[in-house]
Amino acid sequence: MLPVLLACDLVPFLRSWRCRPVLALNRHIIGSNTNAPQENFSCIIDNILRTHSGIGIKIFRLELYGIFDACHYLDRWLQIAVTPEIEKLTLKLCHRDNMEYNVTCTLLSHGVRNSIQCLQLSLCAFHPTAELGLLRKLTSLPAFSLLLEGFLLLKAAVIESKARNLSSFILVAGGRVKVSLGETLQMKNLHMCRSNLVCYARAELPSRMPNLETLSSGSRLERVDTSMLPTKFLFLKHLSISLKFTFCPSYDYFSLVSFLDASPSLKTWLLDESMDQESIFGGSSQLRQMPEQRHGRLKSFKIKGFNSAKNLVELTCYILKNAKSLDCLTIRWTSLMAILSVILKCPAAGALT
Repeated sequence: MLPVLLACDLVPFLRSWRCRPVLALNRHIIGSNTNAPQENFSCIIDNILRTHSGIGIKIFRLELYGIFDACHYLDRWLQIAVTPEIEKLTLKLCHRDNMEYNVTCTLLSHGVRNSIQCLQLSLCAFHPTAELGLLRKLTSLPAFSLLLEGFLLLKAAVIESKARNLSSFILVAGGRVKVSLGETLQMKNLHMCRSNLVCYARAELPSRMPNLETLSSGSRLERVDTSMLPTKFLFLKHLSISLKFTFCPSYDYFSLVSFLDASPSLKTWLLDESMDQESIFGGSSQLRQMPEQRHGRLKSFKIKGFNSAKNLVELTCYILKNAKSLDCLTIRWTSLMAILSVILKCPAAGALT
């Protein structure tokens, strides 16, 4: 049964709605009927925003997956919602609208530049200019498939930030994207995907981002092994490394142990891989040994796409032997041989349940 509002209650209700500080709109919130006409969803969102005064909106999240005609309304919606009080703006377009909507710099007026703290754009174009100026309070800059400097994914693009308080940056973009983040000493959360990023992250980020707490690194073409270095990630707690699209038979998974050695505070580690390499059962079964380095914080180690590659078994055995605090080992096997490779080569695996 639907609630009934008396006339005396209606005015306060509308007044409250028109000044709500948080607006999150997507297809699931406004209705999940997949058979409804597309224009219905856009009309509902349009009515909601027309009803809202636009005053006091601090967080505006607009996710338009599955709403294909929304680009016709976006200018009006953003003009209502994005005011000098906005702190967080999230705009996620539908894949069908990819590169059809351009977020204009005029949207980020002087007042907005002084208030916005988090800007998240997905599947749209953004062409920042010198007139845009500094986003003084920006602390988080996620950019999923953010397209800059042209409409071709293969064209070189530049993402440049001079925000002094930037603490979170997420970039999943196609093409050749050059990233310049300026001062990054306050960076705590970093998620990026690009070629040879894993090696670069280990070599450069400890000094560039010494306060990093969460690192998610995806590499499509990782060809350089990770080196053992004296630099440390002193505050890194959560590590995710994806090598799913790296097809380099000579890549040494065992070199990734450098991250464990460099991260005394590490608690969780996820490794996602899919490379086929020489099986431990096909060649020499003798595992390489490294000096023991006890790690007392790691609680969870997960591997997706585990196979019987010798250097991957070596990495797993090293972690099982040296991470005495490990509570959870999660392995998604690719074959029965992969299971046997750990059971036979890593006696410490039997201690985990």
